[in-house]
Amino acid sequence: MTSGIVLIGVVAPDTQAVGSTEQVFERIDFTDFLVTFAGNTTEPFDIARGFADPASTLRMRENGRRRFNGDNLFQRGLELVL
Repeated sequence: MTSGIVLIGVVAPDTQAVGSTEQVFERIDFTDFLVTFAGNTTEPFDIARGFADPASTLRMRENGRRRFNGDNLFQRGLELVL
């Protein structure tokens, strides 16, 4: 693997009680990103270049909900803006 995002050993804090942690997943990797444009042409997306841009942000959100049916199952999420 030469490019992409790899998340290893991710845990969530305070899931069962204050001060607790729970393993969410051992490994997830996102590699070989392709962007599809109108007309179905595709181009590789350079993750490193995206992260290098000063406008890029990574933030955690808590206590949200899905955008439909008032579903409150969404507890925590990461938002990556490149």
